[in-house]
Amino acid sequence: MSNDRNDFPPEVRNSALWSGDARRYATGKAGEVYAEKIGAKPLDDLSNVELVQMGHVFQEPIMREYARRNQINFKDADYPLSHPTEPYIRSHFDYISEDGTVLYEVKNLGIQQRKKYGDEGSDHIDLGYRVQCLHEAVVHRIEKVVLVVCFGGQENCGLSRRVLCRSDGYARQRNGEVLGTNPGTQL
Repeated sequence: MSNDRNDFPPEVRNSALWSGDARRYATGKAGEVYAEKIGAKPLDDLSNVELVQMGHVFQEPIMREYARRNQINFKDADYPLSHPTEPYIRSHFDYISEDGTVLYEVKNLGIQQRKKYGDEGSDHIDLGYRVQCLHEAVVHRIEKVVLVVCFGGQENCGLSRRVLCRSDGYARQRNGEVLGTNPGTQL
């Protein structure tokens, strides 16, 4: 996602590959991401885009309702981190479990997006958000990310993605499908 927060200026945004960039890259927008990073395309100003701003407004209520329903405790994770060996890979996070073992990425999506996802607790997640969650897990070195989604303001559910993180910070999905590794790395 392009810059839409005052605390995330273009020079910070363009200094690394962030999880939102990874999502856009996975959904066919690699050229756009590259053009932004080298300064050939200015970042879009999303500060007046209601869809984006309402996502920020509803992020905390969506997370609180998910936590209430699932009887979990969470903390704000409003901080950036860099990958331990690849400092150009960075991520910013939404929430983390109280014990620090699960990340929560919160989205407020339109009801038309529902068909791209599985049932509550499923790991059937739209490719872009799956890659975003994987990116966040690798950077934070956490095995599990839950994508907490409210669809159309009427269905709040959590979709889980478990990732195995190796000691070098790279990851693979539990089913053995390789994602997020160096070329030539054997898992």
